Amino acid sequence: MKVKSTFELFDYTFFPHPFVSQIISGHLTIEFLLNKLLVISDPTTNWKKKKLRHAQLIELNHQKKHLTDAQAKILFKINQMRNKFAHDIAYTPSISELKTLFEDSSEAFSDITDGIYDGLNELREAKKISDLSEFFFPELFVQISYDLHEIYQEYGGSLDTF
Repeated sequence: MKVKSTFELFDYTFFPHPFVSQIISGHLTIEFLLNKLLVISDPTTNWKKKKLRHAQLIELNHQKKHLTDAQAKILFKINQMRNKFAHDIAYTPSISELKTLFEDSSEAFSDITDGIYDGLNELREAKKISDLSEFFFPELFVQISYDLHEIYQEYGGSLDTF
């Protein structure tokens, strides 16, 4: 969908697509945890000074073996999706794009609260994005965050504080 009028553009400001806020929040959460992994595994490097882009954070954590190949692949896909939102205000992911993301995530990340499993079930029945529940997309980020936080703890990070 392309924005065809000023009023449509303003609609995106006043009534944003739920995926926009969800992908940005999820993306920022992943970025926060990726930064924490670098700091706890290599506290002698001043990571803040490096001003790493999201893709660089994924790559560095992958190189340091904090992420498996499958996990890094998913995080790169999420970053690409976030970039699509950032560069096209009217971007809406397709059901098949989301289904692939969730299927790949189910193999790469733990599913402690069945969020990925439930999301896949919703996607299998959905005909359009509006058929999905409001918690469908954030659940993916919760599952990823659980795994990244677990890795953080393996390097000595606290369960409760950063």
